[in-house]
Amino acid sequence: PKIKGYKDEVKRLRALLLEANRRQLMGTSPQGLGISREHRDRLSSATDKLEDGNTVLEQARRQALEAEDIGSEIMSDLQTQRQTILRSKGGMRELDGNLSTSSGLISAITRRGKTNRIILASVFGMLVLTFLIIVYRNFSK
Repeated sequence: PKIKGYKDEVKRLRALLLEANRRQLMGTSPQGLGISREHRDRLSSATDKLEDGNTVLEQARRQALEAEDIGSEIMSDLQTQRQTILRSKGGMRELDGNLSTSSGLISAITRRGKTNRIILASVFGMLVLTFLIIVYRNFSK
């Protein structure tokens, strides 16, 4: 509380000093320098232009900070999307490997099926041939 009071008092005194200096420069105090009206108007105009310039600079600074914040958010979003894409890419590679393995297994199963059909047809053909030979021998006697 004491420090805050001291700080407030210092602020008040600085403001009074600034105002006294300004009055003295502008020629409105009893100890004024007696500057001409034209010179005071030019000083006042220059002060107003400086204040306007400071306002514009402050607005530009705020806009720059906002743009920086937006840029940071965009970069963060892009980083998250990049990580998602990389994870998806890894998943797709794994899926591609699994599909290749599956394709090889299906090809092997298809070959075995064809081989089994050929063997079955051969056995059936041998049985028919054996049957015909037996029938022929039985009737030829």
